[in-house]
Amino acid sequence: MIEGGYTAAALTWKIRPMRLNDYEGAFQCWARIAGLKMSEANFRTGLAVLIEQQARLSFVAECRGEIVATAMCGSDEKSGYVNQIIVAPEFRGQGIEQALFEACQQGFFDAGLTECRFGYGRENATW
Repeated sequence: MIEGGYTAAALTWKIRPMRLNDYEGAFQCWARIAGLKMSEANFRTGLAVLIEQQARLSFVAECRGEIVATAMCGSDEKSGYVNQIIVAPEFRGQGIEQALFEACQQGFFDAGLTECRFGYGRENATW
C-alpha cells in the first residue's frame, strides 16, 4: 500500500487494489469530473469482469474512507495498459496521480508483463 498526503489540509490518502465493492465510491468520484465520458468498462458489469480477469492491476486512492481517485488498467499477454487515471479535482496536485501510476507499473511487473502503455482521450484530458 502506498501512502502520502497533503500536509496543508492534513489529509492523508492511501493507494490499494480496486475491489468490486468499490464501484459506488468510484462512480461518485467519477461523477465529480465535469464532462467526463465513461466507457462501458466503467459500468458495474464491465468493472466486475475487469477486476475478476485482471486482479491487482486497477487501484483506488482513499482519503478518510472515501474513494478520491481511480486507476483502471488491463493487460494482454505482454503489455499492461493504463486505460485511465481519474483524480477528484480537489485532490489533484498531491502526488496521487504519480502514486497510482507507480502502483500500476508495480502491478504489471508483478504480473510478469514486459511493457507498459498509457493512453488518454483528448476529450477527457484535464491537464
